[in-house]
Amino acid sequence: LQTQRDIVKVKCLSCTDAQGRRDYGAITLVVLLKNPEFFAQISENLRRVLEEKCSGCIVPEKLNIVPPVILRYHISGQISVADYSAVSRVQRETVQAVQAFFHPLTGGIEHTGWKIGEIPNRMMVRNLLDNAPGVVRIDSFYLRICLENGEELTQSRLTELEEGGMVLASPGEIQITAVAQS
Repeated sequence: LQTQRDIVKVKCLSCTDAQGRRDYGAITLVVLLKNPEFFAQISENLRRVLEEKCSGCIVPEKLNIVPPVILRYHISGQISVADYSAVSRVQRETVQAVQAFFHPLTGGIEHTGWKIGEIPNRMMVRNLLDNAPGVVRIDSFYLRICLENGEELTQSRLTELEEGGMVLASPGEIQITAVAQS
């Protein structure tokens, strides 16, 4: 973190290759940047610094520097509010709360951000909606988790990715509709 100000978070995985598979002697750094488009340049600078400072401690061919695997959480549903006059405000604030929940530095339940490899589960997201100010009940709730390329993840694939320790959650499409309680 001291070598590059653009680095936001780093996770070090020992005995793991760049794909998250077991590889004895390998070191993989999962690096989250403020601006991911500069990843190639920054990772090369980081590699040079590490090879210089850790000469003899690491095998350069087994040092991997990769970005986190971004998981997009697509959330849709309907919530009920007590008062018709609050529908628009509660809907807007609930969507904002969901987006803030996924922020890597300030999100999460305790607003301390998400660690690389730590991802929210379905119940956490549902509880976030259920506890949002002004929400009386959740009428419907749908959650799809996808890779950046749009591939929807099964629970077993999601578990596999989480166990690999290289994932980071982010908000996808958030479509919450609020209605007055009937």
